Amino acid sequence: MSENKISSNEVPEKFAEWLLSMGCPAEKIPQMDKVVQMCRGQYYMVWRSIMERVEARGSIRQKRLQVFSDDVRRYQRANSHDTSIIVPAEIQAWRKHKEVKEKVAKAEARVKDANKKLNQVMDKVSTKYFMSVPFEE
Repeated sequence: MSENKISSNEVPEKFAEWLLSMGCPAEKIPQMDKVVQMCRGQYYMVWRSIMERVEARGSIRQKRLQVFSDDVRRYQRANSHDTSIIVPAEIQAWRKHKEVKEKVAKAEARVKDANKKLNQVMDKVSTKYFMSVPFEE
């Protein structure tokens, strides 16, 4: 939230502001006397720590997009001779990993299907064998 530490007296008020900035509906935020009770004793350090370390989803999404655009720019500068490709190496590796996982899933499904068919054939064969063997009493 901020670079400097929030004093214990400011934590309840800043906590309510932080909840609003995180997208919490105003009607869901506890009354100030309840927030003060939540922040009494050593608990104010927990809330202060959470407020300093947890960021809103929009902020995190924006940072991820910034990292992605920086990677694209860096990749374009490194491969300026071929401007048609704008996919960074990390994303190419991720796509390949995803393709391999899909191929593995398909192969596992084929193996499972083959085992099922094998069991059916074995059941047919064993049924025919037992029917052809004369029954002795």
